[in-house]
Amino acid sequence: MVQKKCLFYIIAVFTVYILSGCAFPGKVLVDPDIPSEKNTIVIFESTIEIVEYNGVNVTKLWYPTGYLRKNTVTLPAGPATFSINCFARLYKTIVSIKDIELRFNFEAGKNYRVAAIYDRTGILGWTTVKIGVGIWDDAIGAVNEKETALRYWEFDEIKLGW
Repeated sequence: MVQKKCLFYIIAVFTVYILSGCAFPGKVLVDPDIPSEKNTIVIFESTIEIVEYNGVNVTKLWYPTGYLRKNTVTLPAGPATFSINCFARLYKTIVSIKDIELRFNFEAGKNYRVAAIYDRTGILGWTTVKIGVGIWDDAIGAVNEKETALRYWEFDEIKLGW
């Protein structure tokens, strides 16, 4: 009896997890009429919330459950503008920077990755943090290094302390 009850709870939790949309990354196809060879794929890590794409609000469409998740977006190659929010968890603090505009000219047939990263310096509870957002060629794979980014935006320092 205990095993059946335990199994029921495991299945129930798994079902809620699946239905919530948190279990799997999102996949978005911006324009299905464009041939695949004229598209580019951009992977937005879960530290990035895309608010607008080329002036169109996409939050509800690309995040239907309201939760941040990794999004793989297939979009037409060429210049694109995104309005994003980025988030970083530092110890027990979540730092967010909102209304960031990213402009980039994406090449057809390439895969890119967009992520927020941060540099931390300091000792004994006092920390200075620089948060940035970068675009990397996904084939390189070194996403957490700003030196390998194709384009990198750095923001103000944030001071955290006791």
